[in-house]
Amino acid sequence: MKLLPVLDRVATAEKVRDYLNKDYPQHCMAVGKPVTYIQATAYDGMPKSPSFGNQAEEKIIDRLDEVWEVQRAIDYTRDAFKLVQSYNPEVGQLLYDSYIRHKSREHIAIEMGYSKRSVETQISNACCQFAGCLANVSNGEMDLRVWQK
Repeated sequence: MKLLPVLDRVATAEKVRDYLNKDYPQHCMAVGKPVTYIQATAYDGMPKSPSFGNQAEEKIIDRLDEVWEVQRAIDYTRDAFKLVQSYNPEVGQLLYDSYIRHKSREHIAIEMGYSKRSVETQISNACCQFAGCLANVSNGEMDLRVWQK
């Protein structure tokens, strides 16, 4: 009998890959942030809106919840990335190179002096660390972890 749940590392890494390759760039595009915002140094977390005219304000209010959700997901992603980097800068750099800069595994392996297979394993482990950090900074709101049954 298992007292603690066991992380399905393969499924978790796949979920993180899908999120960082598809959802995160789409969120950034939706709110006009660059994908590299993940390493930005300052933000206030609030969507910006012009303060003129009632029609403009009504349109912004209609979309505010949607934009806020997307902005919050971007901020959680950034905070999780920063947490990974503070815990293990090498892992943070590996994630950044793989999913933000889209460097090939071969290129990363050459830079790090490892085999491509070793880099793949490290990236999977980094994805699992990121998933844990994301769940932590979002208080479980964004949980990409998959647990074994």
